[in-house]
Amino acid sequence: MKLALKNAYRRHAINPFLTLGFVALLAAACSAAEIPPPDELRRMADGTMRDFCAAIEARNFSRFLQNTSTPMKQQVTPERLRAAFQDLMDSGADLSGSRSVAPVFEPAPAKNEDGLLVLSGRYPAKPLGVAFVFRYFHEKTGWRLAGCRVEIRPPLPSESEQLRLTNRTMADFWTAIQARNFTSFYNTVSTPWKRKVKAAEFQEAFQPYLNNGTDLSGVLRTKPTFDAPASLHENGVLELAGRYLAKPQSISFNIQYFFEKSVWKLVRITVDYGGAQPVMEQAATATTTVPSSGELQRLARSFLMDFDTAIRARSFTDFYEKLSEGSKKQTTAAELQAAFQPFIDQQFDVSGIRNLTAVFDEPPAVKNGQLALSGHYPTTPNLTFSIKCVREESDWKLEGIEVGHKKNP
Repeated sequence: MKLALKNAYRRHAINPFLTLGFVALLAAACSAAEIPPPDELRRMADGTMRDFCAAIEARNFSRFLQNTSTPMKQQVTPERLRAAFQDLMDSGADLSGSRSVAPVFEPAPAKNEDGLLVLSGRYPAKPLGVAFVFRYFHEKTGWRLAGCRVEIRPPLPSESEQLRLTNRTMADFWTAIQARNFTSFYNTVSTPWKRKVKAAEFQEAFQPYLNNGTDLSGVLRTKPTFDAPASLHENGVLELAGRYLAKPQSISFNIQYFFEKSVWKLVRITVDYGGAQPVMEQAATATTTVPSSGELQRLARSFLMDFDTAIRARSFTDFYEKLSEGSKKQTTAAELQAAFQPFIDQQFDVSGIRNLTAVFDEPPAVKNGQLALSGHYPTTPNLTFSIKCVREESDWKLEGIEVGHKKNP
């Protein structure tokens, strides 16, 4: 039997719909601007991080938004920023250590193909490091923030701490099975997960263990063996995978944690106890499969032609229905219209791709349930795209889209 519950954990970032959707049209404004000297780059990163930390502490992004670029102010509201970084605020992470160390840029600061200045790297603070990506748009007053991503970098737990975490979670899991009630187990999960999954869903997901009279007491008296060294994902999530070996039973596990208020809290658990795989997990697995090459071509063309239809209709109301439920919770139809208004004003034309085959710059891949498609169509000039979507029920729904033109090589 294999059962899993997953959270909808997301990176702490401003939604690409609101920050990157139209920058290709404005690249000319940035192309002539020179990259500032190293001292100025550090001051820029420090200033943005200082303003960001203040916004997180105040749980209010009004003042933060005042120091951003005009395009960002036109598209993003303080409420939208608060929603984007809600998980980070809920984590209780102390980012103040970034104020006492210098940023380490990885890679070196550079302008991207859209003309935006990109500063990415980390603040090696203790006990929590901070990773960042800041994008700046050049205006008359200089480089101003156009988008950002900030993630905490907790230290990797020691081997003894990994064992303790695993044993504690599995013991709590067994206790819930014995009590035939997962309420207490639910209380051990992270705040972001609790916003996505209700206690009743835990009970329902693991009901087969209760029905089958599963007994893990003998297994949990053994020491777990990890299949691979613990890994810390880019979004700060710790993953522990392995198995408890015992006769006649054994179980495998994949447990993921999020560092919240100085404690590792559960964000995902998969437990495999032999036997058949239930429908719930089969459905979840199906959503993470990369579609066929023909389906990938259809998806890219469909989203982009819907985008073209919205531009020609001068209305993104119908296009808004293509968004995932998660994106709709973060973005209103009016905000989507405002984000892509420059495309409408300049009569951006996507129709030339109708009978062409997309060239994917990187192999399409699914990560954390999100399918990423990026590449171009051989139009003149090339039409570039980056599309992110998730599967909801029987269809793929949009979570992010970037479209632009690039000179043919």
